[in-house]
Amino acid sequence: MPICPSCGYDYRNADGPAVGVRGPQTGLVARKAANRPSRLYKVLLTLAFLAVLGAAGLYFNSQVQNAKQATDTAITNYANQGAQPPIDGTPAPAGPMTYQIGNPVTIEQNGKDWAEITISNVTSASSYKGTYGLDDNPQTTGDVFIAAKVTYVALTDGVTYNPFDWQVFCAGVAVNNFTIVLNGPTPQLHSGTLPNGRTASGFVVYEVPADGEVRMSYGGQFGGTPVFEVVIRSA
Repeated sequence: MPICPSCGYDYRNADGPAVGVRGPQTGLVARKAANRPSRLYKVLLTLAFLAVLGAAGLYFNSQVQNAKQATDTAITNYANQGAQPPIDGTPAPAGPMTYQIGNPVTIEQNGKDWAEITISNVTSASSYKGTYGLDDNPQTTGDVFIAAKVTYVALTDGVTYNPFDWQVFCAGVAVNNFTIVLNGPTPQLHSGTLPNGRTASGFVVYEVPADGEVRMSYGGQFGGTPVFEVVIRSA
């Protein structure tokens, strides 16, 4: 039976290429089926893929949980310590050297003596009386004026002096580092440059709270970094 009488299929080509003969009654074309994976193979392949995907998901979730636990532990440790983690473990500097009124302080630059500076003649006043009622009064109620004489002695050429060489602290808090008055102590300290052996001196005046230790902190031409401090009023 090489040709089916009902559908017209030519069985002689069953093992050959995918060809067929249209049957006169059904109108279908019979072709040789291509090799296709079985349904069981598809099911096994799908199950294997799902198993791999599930394992990957479990691993990722465990890694996330471990990272979260490590972060929570680190935060808890720092919270219990009451401080943030140190940046480099270097302890804070002890601060500049402290001197008393009248002590000459020698400043070095590049390993050589540069200048000698002395604070003296410290006075305090609630106001400075002027003529025609033009008195100098503190801008803040309860503050007072404190004045100090500053003397620079050049130990080499090019020593600079300036009222803004100084920053003033009262009870550890910075205050205005320069106060202009018309009737304060004279001469006032100006600014300039000294050759070796020359001297400059004058008064600086500051408005400060009436209570608390007062320090004059010298930074000068050293980038504002405090080099030394002088206590001009005790607490």
